[in-house]
Amino acid sequence: MSLVKRQNSKNYYIQLQINGKTYLKSSKTPNRKLAEKIERKWRDELIEQDTLGTREITIDEAINMFEGTRQGTANYGNVISQTKFIRENLDCSKTLSVLRSPDIERLKQLRAQKNAPATVKHLINVCRGLWKNAKLLGYQVQDVEFPTVKVQNQKIKYLTEEEEQRLLEELDPKREGKGIPPFDNRSENVKRFQQDNYDFVLLIMHTGARHSEIAKLRWNQVDLKSRTINLYRPKVKNESILHMTDEVVEMLERRYEARNNDEWVFTNKSGKAPRNYQPKGINKAFERAGLKDYTLHDLRHNYASKMVRNGMTLYQVQHLLGHTNPSTTSRYSHLETADISIEAAKIWNGK
Repeated sequence: MSLVKRQNSKNYYIQLQINGKTYLKSSKTPNRKLAEKIERKWRDELIEQDTLGTREITIDEAINMFEGTRQGTANYGNVISQTKFIRENLDCSKTLSVLRSPDIERLKQLRAQKNAPATVKHLINVCRGLWKNAKLLGYQVQDVEFPTVKVQNQKIKYLTEEEEQRLLEELDPKREGKGIPPFDNRSENVKRFQQDNYDFVLLIMHTGARHSEIAKLRWNQVDLKSRTINLYRPKVKNESILHMTDEVVEMLERRYEARNNDEWVFTNKSGKAPRNYQPKGINKAFERAGLKDYTLHDLRHNYASKMVRNGMTLYQVQHLLGHTNPSTTSRYSHLETADISIEAAKIWNGK
């Protein structure tokens, strides 16, 4: 049998090798016996298709197979969000071979009604990905023209020290406010959730790390004696050694003493797996702090901006953020050139 369990999934995945090609999809069940039946049926179908040349696949099956290829990657959650949208707005019981360019354009326009261009672009990338994956495996597809989506570079947002402090105050686990029970009357789950949000934001604020990098941070990556974090960056498949600030050391020492999991620094509700994507409480804290247009990812920009404004070169910041391409870091160049302009003015002033 070719059944495997994948990280962050209770269901079995089926992985088959037939005539040199690898096929992967979720069985959509945690029941091993049922997964084995699905595996046998799917193997027979693939062998029949390979023998007779009838290699049709439904859109739903193509989506399922593509999701399997993205499991464990940094953007898996975003992929699932986009495939859910596709299933809700397309008849996925039809074969992939009937998919045409107008179908993709209609999905694009529906997504654009309520979402930003970056989200629409990601939808198109997912459509292209599942179509290309099915084509590589030999299934029937039509030539489809995938529309382009133009995403304008947004202005880099960063916080003042006063705004940073306001945000942390709104995340303070012991914060009192309207509609909030006194701290001693809160459940242990609520206390843990609020403390996790505070610590999570503090760590991103002080390291500039991506959400996924901190959500999946393991204790064996943390060295409290040397005050370093060996941060693996799955998005770009490289590693960085980050030195901790005093606040981060204090926070991680506290979490280590109170840990309920020897593997993950931040866990999900069950305490048995890494933290899920949980932005709701943090987004509300941004709003209460008067920072309504900010998101958790803006703290990464805030970190980079602070480093550049305090004298770091773009090259240094590139390595701190784990960028593989210098052009990605160049968005902060206006901050660097602002300092150069200050130096130029000093020269003219004879200083």
